Amino acid sequence: MGPGLTNPHLLDSQRLREYRALFGPDYWAIEADGWWCLGLDAQLFGTAIEQETEQWKWLGDFVAEAGKRPVVALLHKPLFQDGPEDDAPHVRYVPFEPRQRLLKMMASLDVRVVLSGHTHQYRSRRIGGVEHVWAPSTAFVFPDEMQERIGVKLVGLGLLELSPDACRFDLICASGMEQRDATESPAILRATR
Repeated sequence: MGPGLTNPHLLDSQRLREYRALFGPDYWAIEADGWWCLGLDAQLFGTAIEQETEQWKWLGDFVAEAGKRPVVALLHKPLFQDGPEDDAPHVRYVPFEPRQRLLKMMASLDVRVVLSGHTHQYRSRRIGGVEHVWAPSTAFVFPDEMQERIGVKLVGLGLLELSPDACRFDLICASGMEQRDATESPAILRATR
């Protein structure tokens, strides 16, 4: 969302508690081959609920202790469409004000890749020395009349490969994966509204 606007899709705290009970933390950091993989709950940003405050505190502690290892940041939502200063309200991206705070906090880290999903489109762009990759959906795409085409609309998955000296993301469209359109299934349409 843009400055001063709230997200019409409010986070359901009960569902978040259920998620955490089943799967564990919704934000985390793990070390892998000399890298930090930093997972953040993008759905929390801009909610002004207790769990968002907890994530900000945790992130501040992580940034203070992370050192100089390269970082891959993983979020469900992309940070922005075209650049950090995008301020048009949109539920597809991390809201403007939390995004600015996040970018400021992460400025002391060696962030090399931001990997996200949510858009049901594949896109890879280098912005300010950081690779921003939108992973495609494994389920379906939205037709252009339902969703603006910004990247490539396809069903696929990605493989993130880390080595001490490099990071690589490969787009994989495996044979047998159906290129399903959201309008082909009433269940998909109900779930996306």
